[in-house]
Amino acid sequence: MKLMTYILLLTFDTCIGVDLLRRSGVKLDTSLTVTPNDDFLRYEVKNQQERNKWLFNSLKSDCSATATSRCRIVFKVRANVIDSSEVKFAMSEGVILRFVQGVPFYSYWNNRFVPLADSQIRANSQWSSIEMVISNTAVTLLEDGKYKFTWEKDVDPQVSPEFHIQALDWGSTVSFDLGEVMVTSHYSFKEGGLLGNEWEVKEPNDIPNSGICLQSRKKAYEVW
Repeated sequence: MKLMTYILLLTFDTCIGVDLLRRSGVKLDTSLTVTPNDDFLRYEVKNQQERNKWLFNSLKSDCSATATSRCRIVFKVRANVIDSSEVKFAMSEGVILRFVQGVPFYSYWNNRFVPLADSQIRANSQWSSIEMVISNTAVTLLEDGKYKFTWEKDVDPQVSPEFHIQALDWGSTVSFDLGEVMVTSHYSFKEGGLLGNEWEVKEPNDIPNSGICLQSRKKAYEVW
């Protein structure tokens, strides 16, 4: 006998533009700076005059990670110059892209750096895409569409999109770009019958030049 379950998938997309990033609570150190450009942010320091300096950037757009929801954070990064013995790009839930002597890999901190996967991102001014899918029990990451790792960990129900950067050495020179950030929450639950397809797009016309686009959609599909 075939068992058929219908699932209702509700998706709420928030496309975060540069104007929102400009108002996102960027915290500046005295050496590292961040500059909004037309469609990306540039983190930059030249000949850093301190050691182990961080710049913290958290977007004010939390998303949900529970037993019935997934937080999806998609963005692009571009490394232009990595001139330091170590540069860290820290993302949500403690995932860190580390460049050690120019060699990149993903890790997290647990009294020491624990490796998660290698990375193909290099300081060659080429854009790469990163996709994070976060549940209440795990973080999964894809780089340029390729699966990299699933890290099993406890996750708070509300996830903050974070994009911090650190240059370790005195005299460091770093240029690193962040662009096309999209934060999405997926909600799913069982439904007792076939549902029609619906698509709704909402545009915040009352917020000029905000760079925000909101979408909500309902889709029914069959799971066999």
